[in-house]
Amino acid sequence: AEEDSPRQAEAAAQEDAYCKYRPLLEQLTYNSKRHIDVLTTLAKENMCFTKDTLSLIEAQITKAFIYYLPSFAKNLP
Repeated sequence: AEEDSPRQAEAAAQEDAYCKYRPLLEQLTYNSKRHIDVLTTLAKENMCFTKDTLSLIEAQITKAFIYYLPSFAKNLP
């Protein structure tokens, strides 16, 4: 059980970082320096979860791309 404790602590820290970062990223709907600075600070504070942070960013970009793609396509000459 003692071996699980560090793993559980890391999993809890990872979940905490995810729960803080994800909603802030989803609220970024325009180029807000203040908002981007907060996201950058959170990412720096959680460097050990870089892959998770990048996955969240990729998912958000993909979601935006899928949402706006029909508009882009409709406006092509």
